[in-house]
Amino acid sequence: MVRAIVEQHEGAIDVASTPGEGSCFSLRLSASTSPSGMQRYPKRPSSVPQGGLNVLLVEDEVATRRQVARGLGKLGCRVIACGTGTEAVAAVNARPEIEIVILDVVLPSMTGAEAFVRIRGIRPDLPVLFATAHITSDSIRDALQADFVSFLVKPYTVDELAHAVAELLGARGRLAV
Repeated sequence: MVRAIVEQHEGAIDVASTPGEGSCFSLRLSASTSPSGMQRYPKRPSSVPQGGLNVLLVEDEVATRRQVARGLGKLGCRVIACGTGTEAVAAVNARPEIEIVILDVVLPSMTGAEAFVRIRGIRPDLPVLFATAHITSDSIRDALQADFVSFLVKPYTVDELAHAVAELLGARGRLAV
């Protein structure tokens, strides 16, 4: 996992090891604020539609799910949170009020890419924002070619999340950025 993140950020890992003394790992990262080909959003206030937004948040890490849900709540969103792809598909099937899905890629029970395919089978027009540190995954590269799909690189700030949601909904005709 660490190697994948370092490589995504155009960095390298150096290791020096001496038997009986231990090992030293050095991480070298690019001075750039974002890896090549990945957009980072400026820190600026963003908006969500008046009256709030119904967001399905799919994140398996409990602490991250709570933090993101709290941030979305501060933006005026109504959050439906779940921790697996299976739960996400069931929520989309049962809750037509969902207006956007924020979907992690690495999930238990089914991957984010598999959940995406099932969600789009139920609601082909539902905007999906992949929030992930795993953008090199071939599985979401295919999903990113679909309409009304975007991604946000973890870790991200609430402002970056708000901007990404506003931009995706703007592309959908729901909100002007």
